[in-house]
Amino acid sequence: MREFTDQELIRREKANKIREMGIDPYGTRFDRTGWNEEIKETGLRSRSGAGFSMGKSLLYEYHLDQEINDRGIRVDMDFVSQAIRID
Repeated sequence: MREFTDQELIRREKANKIREMGIDPYGTRFDRTGWNEEIKETGLRSRSGAGFSMGKSLLYEYHLDQEINDRGIRVDMDFVSQAIRID
């Protein structure tokens, strides 16, 4: 068995402390139940009807996020493939 670096030991210790608190330090997987188009169509309308108000800055961020979701982003596929391979 290999020896862990100091940083790895610290990270493992922190992860164990989080587990002791009853929390999964790496989160959980979830199944996709909808698409961003549905959020655009229903999300803001249903919230605005419930008295939810967005400031201009938050609204800008929301629209920018949706634009990125629609258009996608450029990624280094070689990097992605390697990351998936080591996961």
